[in-house]
Amino acid sequence: MTDFEHKVLEAALSDCGLERGSRVMVGLSGGADSVALLLALLRADYDVVASHCNFHLRGEESDRDMRYCEDLCRRLGVTLSVKHFDVGTRREATGESVEMACRSLRYGWWKQLLGETGAEAVAVGHHFEDNVETFFLNLLRGSGIAGLKGMLPRNGRVVRPMLRVKRQEIEAYLAQRGETWVEDSTNNESDYRRNRIRNDLLPFMENLFPGAMEAVGSSVGHLRDNYLLYRHSCSRLPGLPLDVGRLISEYSDAAPVGLFEALRPLGVNRTQTDAIIRSPLSEGDAQASGRGFVTPEGEFRLHQGVIDRASAGSEQVEEQTVADPRLLKGFSVTTITAEEFRSTPPRRDTLYVDPDAIPHDALWTLRSWREGDRLAPFGMKGSRPVSYIFSDLKLSPEQRRRVPLLFVGGRLVWLVGIRTSRHYAVTASTRRVACITELK
Repeated sequence: MTDFEHKVLEAALSDCGLERGSRVMVGLSGGADSVALLLALLRADYDVVASHCNFHLRGEESDRDMRYCEDLCRRLGVTLSVKHFDVGTRREATGESVEMACRSLRYGWWKQLLGETGAEAVAVGHHFEDNVETFFLNLLRGSGIAGLKGMLPRNGRVVRPMLRVKRQEIEAYLAQRGETWVEDSTNNESDYRRNRIRNDLLPFMENLFPGAMEAVGSSVGHLRDNYLLYRHSCSRLPGLPLDVGRLISEYSDAAPVGLFEALRPLGVNRTQTDAIIRSPLSEGDAQASGRGFVTPEGEFRLHQGVIDRASAGSEQVEEQTVADPRLLKGFSVTTITAEEFRSTPPRRDTLYVDPDAIPHDALWTLRSWREGDRLAPFGMKGSRPVSYIFSDLKLSPEQRRRVPLLFVGGRLVWLVGIRTSRHYAVTASTRRVACITELK
């Protein structure tokens, strides 16, 4: 084995916890980093399979990358899974950036593939310079220690055995092996923030302060060690029910971050915990009735200075997923002509859609609101978080929980009785209209 392969193997064993000979799936883009990782893990006697995502964002170049990966894996005898993604549809449904949409699609598919292939983990080709870029990216976002620590060698079932390896070493290894790779032409553009850091900021720093990259990389390593100690300390924070007054007394100036770390596993964000710290209810006012807040993990209440789960005092929407809207409990469905629709006053308790615009295999899902849900309102561009709409209407946590959300093919089309989306809306070319009415 070469020095490079020994370095990758050592990191795979010690940093990533990958038992030698276990099955590992490599996220293969065709770039130098993932190709070198694939070759090194093969030489280290891992049972390697590979996956390639084709996002079709760069035209023929995207297909070129896919063909390269197929040819490489065929030559090496590695099983390759390929997935084609529609990034535009994902962004339209979620409002995500291109980068976030690709990440969501990629990680969602990897999770599925891990079950199908029996692989222990997904190995990705992030290297030393990538980690330095991540540090600056998070620094400019105003991140705390969790962001400034950079990437971890293992995060769940995603492993990064090359974080100690520099790009120069990767290219030298491939040259030694006589292997080629494909280049993503967008890496040389500065349209994305990470590319601006890579192409402009870091070369400038290295020119001004020789050795800057090495020094920053060392700092990231120290921050990662500090983060691990920090997380160990946070694991000893109290759980629910949590006496906020006592926590403030014990942690003093560190109480805001202590409360956030204690409640973060429940989906509580820093804005919510800062509001709790400032609230007079945190002092245990016996006359206060309490305040509630909702997270993806449920509803919680601050009452007389103590935070605990809210009692299930109001009914939550019964979740349903059906292939035909006529099967939705609590709703009726009728179909009328476009002429009838235009001559009938619209009703707030009814959703009007063009059934011919809806994919025949789209599933209809009814459920309660979750953090991150977004609506593309009818008559408006872009999308809005549903939480903002609820805030505009001054809905209480109990009221929010009772509002049904109707999705078609993963797209939110109706905050029932409140607002509709522009997806599948009736247009001038619509011939018939499906009327979905909530039954009271």
